[in-house]
Amino acid sequence: MPRYVVKAANQDEYVFDDKELAEITKNDTETQYIEIFESEEIEPLQEKLDSLDIFLQDYRRTIEEQVLLAKDKKERSKPKLELKPLFLVEDEKNKTELMSVEDILIYVRESAKKGMHTQRYKGLGEMNPQQLWDTTMDPQRRTLLRVDLEDAVEVDKTFAMLMGDEVVLKCRTIAGATNPEEADPKSVRGKFGRVTTKGVFENLVHVSSDPREARREIALWFKKNELLK
Repeated sequence: MPRYVVKAANQDEYVFDDKELAEITKNDTETQYIEIFESEEIEPLQEKLDSLDIFLQDYRRTIEEQVLLAKDKKERSKPKLELKPLFLVEDEKNKTELMSVEDILIYVRESAKKGMHTQRYKGLGEMNPQQLWDTTMDPQRRTLLRVDLEDAVEVDKTFAMLMGDEVVLKCRTIAGATNPEEADPKSVRGKFGRVTTKGVFENLVHVSSDPREARREIALWFKKNELLK
């Protein structure tokens, strides 16, 4: 499972471990790369798929993606043949060729929708009485969940902060501490930010209270060629 995407020579290259990343970046300090944080969560899923002889490379099967996901340069250089269907689904009326694992998901969802009509409501007040009974009020169908407030004072403080007028404080709380290693794991920086091997904070989001502070932080965190106008 790839751990990084390295941008080199206007092309994305998948890197599978820290050793390979260090080899690629050792002579070029300007090389840009992105860590794939989801890889740790995906690996257990990959093992389950492997047991079914289904592979992540088959999720969205195109010749281009087969090349990108190849594990080494030798494999990447091999000629790729025209893709054949991964699965064939037959029913009483049709035969459907599925080219990828993603196609299976789309096929199952579309099949499940046949004969159904889906409606969405912003609130219960938009429903007519029968719809409200069928979806929410019927004791035979409804689900009740109990919510316990262990610290009512802290809950009230958090609610007031998120729903109040202190917009900057609200944004900074959601973003988390500047150092991702010190940020609340539930915050944006705590979940997605990181400290690179060079000790640089990559935080994904920055919050400024006014245009002047924004300009100062932009100059501090970004190079001119990284800015889009």
